[in-house]
Amino acid sequence: MIIRKIREDDYNKILEIVEKLKVIDEKRGWFTEEAMKKLIPIDIKIQRGFVAEEKDTIIGFITYISKNGEPFIGWIGVDPDFHRKGIGRALVEKVYEVLKKIGAKEIYVETPSKKEGLGTSYEGTYKFYEDVGFELVKIFPKEEREENCDMALLKKKVL
Repeated sequence: MIIRKIREDDYNKILEIVEKLKVIDEKRGWFTEEAMKKLIPIDIKIQRGFVAEEKDTIIGFITYISKNGEPFIGWIGVDPDFHRKGIGRALVEKVYEVLKKIGAKEIYVETPSKKEGLGTSYEGTYKFYEDVGFELVKIFPKEEREENCDMALLKKKVL
């Protein structure tokens, strides 16, 4: 597996992965229709990011942005056929390496809270972020942010 910067010719393959990760029902899937059709197609073109590639096939992606001068993971997705093989971890580590080189002190991500994720696909997502070293900073109740669930802000120190 290699990890490299996202190129323009990667966009369609990334969107194919996103399609495989769409919300199927309230318990399964990650990306909503709005994320799939409106947000991700734009964000993958304007955010920085990387793809994981195996045998010339893109099997995962990650984007990152700056919000108020702090680095955040924008989007991450791994083809379901390649889950639990260290690809997501490798993508996060690649962003981590870049941020370390530029002197960033922390990286953040927002995801549904641990409580909200119980019994859904996001239960594994929250555990993934814990496993790669992220810690809870704050819970944003859905009413405060006009979200469909409580969101957790997590951070990882860049050492």
